[in-house]
Amino acid sequence: MLDIVGGRRTVSGIRSVSGIIKTLDGITVYPPAQPGDPWRAAFYDRDGKRKYRQAADEDGLARKLDPVKRRLAGLPDLNRFETASGADLIAYYLSPDRLPADRQWSSSYRADQERFGRKTLEVIGDVPCGAIETWHMQQIVNRANTATSGARLRTFISGLIKIGGSMGFLTEPLPAVVHWQAGDRPRPTLKARICGESTDFIDMASLPRHRDVSALALATQQKRLCRWWRELMPYVAAYSGIRRGEMLALSADDVDSTRRTITVLRKVIEVNGKQTIELPKNGIIRTTLFPEIAPDGYRLADMLARRINEARTERDAGSNPNARLFPARGGKYMYACSFYSSIAEPAFAAAGWRTPESGSRWTWHTLRHVFCTTALVEWKLDLTDVSKLAGHSTIRITADRYVGAVAGTLERAFERTRVKQAME
Repeated sequence: MLDIVGGRRTVSGIRSVSGIIKTLDGITVYPPAQPGDPWRAAFYDRDGKRKYRQAADEDGLARKLDPVKRRLAGLPDLNRFETASGADLIAYYLSPDRLPADRQWSSSYRADQERFGRKTLEVIGDVPCGAIETWHMQQIVNRANTATSGARLRTFISGLIKIGGSMGFLTEPLPAVVHWQAGDRPRPTLKARICGESTDFIDMASLPRHRDVSALALATQQKRLCRWWRELMPYVAAYSGIRRGEMLALSADDVDSTRRTITVLRKVIEVNGKQTIELPKNGIIRTTLFPEIAPDGYRLADMLARRINEARTERDAGSNPNARLFPARGGKYMYACSFYSSIAEPAFAAAGWRTPESGSRWTWHTLRHVFCTTALVEWKLDLTDVSKLAGHSTIRITADRYVGAVAGTLERAFERTRVKQAME
């Protein structure tokens, strides 16, 4: 039975020699066999099926068993499990008040979560929380058009289930065994994986060479009467590692051409066609560095100094009030659609970045990978330094993407076997 001891709800009963607690309500409780193991309970529900509950601690299990006890006793269950619907669960999950005030979602992430919420609402919006089953979760994931979108939607409902369980919306554990089913849609091609290699690893051989970056910079100048500083954009992205939204938000005051540093304070993003200025990804403000001369000989520091002076002159004249380095007309932030349609996509085509003959599908974000690999391989910077310059949330991300585990394994194995043979 459930008792209150010292102001705290507990699970109590008759403990057997094996450590099992036989409660008086038809519920068998299994305390942790070892430190760190969960508290578990088993019972036969009113439909005759054997069901289970588990929690990390005794209090958590007691909370989960409250509605079970009421149901087994034939009493009405007045908690969220019985009264709330799927729409209520989704609304609670998406509510900003659910999150700590200092750890709110970014605008772009919230837009994605709300989009997933709408898809989920179509399936379980009118379903009582007590009637939500794994089958509903499968139907939600299948609403995605591709396997990649299905995986993201699956992550969304996993978070939804976790919050629903902890807040009393869901008491039946819903196993996350669902996966995207193609049905009559095209199935993704199975990709080979290298043993020991992270799935995020980016092979240097698949990235643009320095001459490809030069070709892209030259291609930005193909359009007549375009601003000269467009050629700066690929170089800045490829040799400082800043993201597109961070680059379009740069002002002259963020760059020190003498020390060759860029302080990344903000990014510009678009949500439903509206621009928003936010902190950089993961809320990480950082300072990165660029070379005096790019690998192809382009005098990057001098050209950036030239553009900084121009931007400040434009600010004094009133045509660029915030001295933005890469502005739209009137000194406003450039929209992503304008950037891609007028600059990036024409340059990709002119530089051969998207031709069937090359077999490449490089994107603007690929330039960021060029920076990380150049810093590691050519500039010989430490992995920790590159992680900080790139603004990764952990060094593990940098290692998984840019350091091949297989090569290190082979080198260690070769060295060990060579020393062994020499000793023999």
